[in-house]
Amino acid sequence: MNNKFKLLPVKPFQETLHGGYCGPASLKMVLDYYGVTKSEKELAEMLKCDPEHGTDDKSIAETAKDLGFKVEIKEESSFKDIKGWLDKKVPVIIDWFTRGRYDYPEDDVADGHYSVAIGLDNRFIYLQDPEVGRVRKINKEDFYRVWFDFSTDYFERSEKQGSCRRQVLISNEVRNKV
Repeated sequence: MNNKFKLLPVKPFQETLHGGYCGPASLKMVLDYYGVTKSEKELAEMLKCDPEHGTDDKSIAETAKDLGFKVEIKEESSFKDIKGWLDKKVPVIIDWFTRGRYDYPEDDVADGHYSVAIGLDNRFIYLQDPEVGRVRKINKEDFYRVWFDFSTDYFERSEKQGSCRRQVLISNEVRNKV
């Protein structure tokens, strides 16, 4: 990392309601970054979050829009896309696949997950991760392999049931007062 590289100052937050509530927790971190305070519980209700399946990108986007923010969901994103937004001081909610925390049981199944990208350099992506309540530094090559998600409980190759390199962008171009 060089001297000019700085992480966006997104405050860490660890999901407390349920392991499937990374969506509300990630949205909470982004809203806090923009000075909007909402509780994890309040956001989970607004997102109609389900403990087993969590939430989806569209619910996150609609909730942010309802709060007056400009929102974009982008598929097939690249690290260049993320860097462009981070350079504009816009944190990026990333939809990716993870096995979970180090303290999860060995037989825990990998699953879709949301985190907030707050930095990117030549080798690493830096995620404010609500699963662990701190920054995760992940090698970009490793992250690229897990930057996808399923829209169902399992993947069937015959149908379009997943997303690839999806990001949710919430900018502070507020449409109306929060």
